[in-house]
Amino acid sequence: MEKRIAPSERKAQELQALVQGQLDAQSGEELWSSLVRLSTERVLQEALEEEQAEALGRERYERRTSERGYRNG
Repeated sequence: MEKRIAPSERKAQELQALVQGQLDAQSGEELWSSLVRLSTERVLQEALEEEQAEALGRERYERRTSERGYRNG
Protein backbone atom coordinates (compact mmCIF):
# COMPACT_ATOMS: atom_id res chain seq x y z
CA MET A 1 0.00 0.00 0.00
CA GLU A 2 1.32 3.40 -0.96
CA LYS A 3 2.01 5.79 1.92
CA ARG A 4 -0.40 8.71 1.93
CA ILE A 5 1.44 11.93 1.27
CA ALA A 6 -0.15 15.36 1.51
CA PRO A 7 -0.29 17.16 -1.86
CA SER A 8 1.85 20.00 -0.47
CA GLU A 9 4.52 17.49 0.57
CA ARG A 10 4.43 15.92 -2.90
CA LYS A 11 5.00 19.40 -4.40
CA ALA A 12 7.89 19.94 -1.97
CA GLN A 13 9.47 16.67 -3.14
CA GLU A 14 9.08 17.66 -6.80
CA LEU A 15 10.61 21.05 -6.08
CA GLN A 16 13.54 19.47 -4.24
CA ALA A 17 14.14 17.05 -7.13
CA LEU A 18 14.12 19.97 -9.57
CA VAL A 19 16.62 21.96 -7.51
CA GLN A 20 18.88 18.93 -7.12
CA GLY A 21 18.78 18.34 -10.86
CA GLN A 22 17.02 14.99 -10.67
CA LEU A 23 14.27 15.94 -13.11
CA ASP A 24 14.62 16.21 -16.87
CA ALA A 25 17.44 18.43 -18.08
CA GLN A 26 15.95 21.75 -19.12
CA SER A 27 17.19 25.01 -20.54
CA GLY A 28 17.57 28.00 -18.22
CA GLU A 29 14.21 29.53 -19.08
CA GLU A 30 12.35 26.22 -18.73
CA LEU A 31 14.09 25.57 -15.42
CA TRP A 32 13.04 28.96 -14.01
CA SER A 33 9.51 28.47 -15.30
CA SER A 34 9.27 25.06 -13.61
CA LEU A 35 10.77 26.44 -10.41
CA VAL A 36 8.26 29.30 -10.23
CA ARG A 37 5.32 27.03 -11.13
CA LEU A 38 6.16 24.37 -8.53
CA SER A 39 6.88 26.97 -5.85
CA THR A 40 3.57 28.71 -6.50
CA GLU A 41 1.65 25.42 -6.53
CA ARG A 42 3.25 24.42 -3.22
CA VAL A 43 2.38 27.71 -1.49
CA LEU A 44 -1.22 27.56 -2.73
CA GLN A 45 -1.60 23.91 -1.76
CA GLU A 46 -0.27 24.57 1.75
CA ALA A 47 -2.71 27.47 2.13
CA LEU A 48 -5.63 25.30 0.97
CA GLU A 49 -4.68 22.47 3.34
CA GLU A 50 -4.38 24.88 6.26
CA GLU A 51 -7.73 26.51 5.46
CA GLN A 52 -9.41 23.12 5.15
CA ALA A 53 -7.98 21.90 8.46
CA GLU A 54 -9.07 25.11 10.17
CA ALA A 55 -12.60 24.95 8.75
CA LEU A 56 -13.10 21.29 9.71
CA GLY A 57 -11.21 21.46 12.99
CA ARG A 58 -8.96 18.50 12.20
CA GLU A 59 -5.92 17.53 10.16
CA ARG A 60 -5.71 15.04 7.30
CA TYR A 61 -6.86 11.53 8.29
CA GLU A 62 -7.58 12.69 11.84
CA ARG A 63 -10.87 11.39 13.20
CA ARG A 64 -13.13 13.20 15.60
CA THR A 65 -16.42 12.18 17.13
CA SER A 66 -18.15 15.45 16.28
CA GLU A 67 -18.70 15.89 12.57
CA ARG A 68 -18.16 19.40 11.20
CA GLY A 69 -17.99 18.36 7.58
CA TYR A 70 -16.19 16.07 5.19
CA ARG A 71 -12.67 16.30 3.82
CA ASN A 72 -13.60 14.22 0.78
CA GLY A 73 -15.91 15.40 -1.92
